[in-house]
Amino acid sequence: MMQSSTGHRIVVWLGVAVLLLWSLGPIYWNLVSSITPSDDFSARPIHFFPEHFTLHHYERLLGIDVGNLGETQVWSQFRAALFNSVITSLASTVVCVAMSALGGYAFTRLSFPGRQTLFVLVVATLAIPGYAVLIPLYRLMISLHQVDTVTGITAIYVSAYLPLSLWLLRSVFEQLPISLEEAAQLDGASKLYIFFRIVLPLVGPGLTAASILTFLGAWGQYLVPLIFSPSATKPLTVLIPEFATKNFIDYGLITAAGSIAIIIPALVVIFLNRYLVSGLLAGSIK
Repeated sequence: MMQSSTGHRIVVWLGVAVLLLWSLGPIYWNLVSSITPSDDFSARPIHFFPEHFTLHHYERLLGIDVGNLGETQVWSQFRAALFNSVITSLASTVVCVAMSALGGYAFTRLSFPGRQTLFVLVVATLAIPGYAVLIPLYRLMISLHQVDTVTGITAIYVSAYLPLSLWLLRSVFEQLPISLEEAAQLDGASKLYIFFRIVLPLVGPGLTAASILTFLGAWGQYLVPLIFSPSATKPLTVLIPEFATKNFIDYGLITAAGSIAIIIPALVVIFLNRYLVSGLLAGSIK
């Protein structure tokens, strides 16, 4: 019995070690490469910790070491791409969560014809692959003059993540006791007052979970901004691959930019992880 328990623990710890290596290994290698001099990238044998330390790649990327025009251009492009990533991710998160909160409450508390059918149709769009609607969506955005605009890319992100956010928040609203709202109505409170002052504070974990999922999804998008944000609103996910040209791959800039790009989503996950878990579990308890 003791041997069986020990063997089980060994298997579990080996599985955990493999998962950690699989998940954190690429991140560690990216960070190590970002502080490795360019001349050492081709060194053999491979070193898992840099023999020589440098911040030159970060200095070029952040405009600290701008010895020529090309490096100045890299800093300006990186700054613009970072700003675009933050703005579009935040804007889509705010709009998506606001719409899904209102919609989720309406689908839960209000009675209107076709309520269940409409909800199912909206959530069913999660099963449609994004690439299946790229061409008609591109033609629509061209006709609306919204290609390469913050408004356009935000609208696309909202349409992509609204069904998931709506489904999550509807499940959370269903767990709230309706007696609190009925008591407030007896005291003369309006539906808007009940929604903003009573209901929303109680579904904070659900709102946080929906916000995290939407923000991380928008931040990591590549295909959509590659097509709809080619220049003026280009985010980091599109800019970083451009450091690999036809004749030269700047591994230093790629790894340094990648290291900076993961800081914001990493902070979101680290500090808001418990809210994400509680928010996802809020709608699963009957």
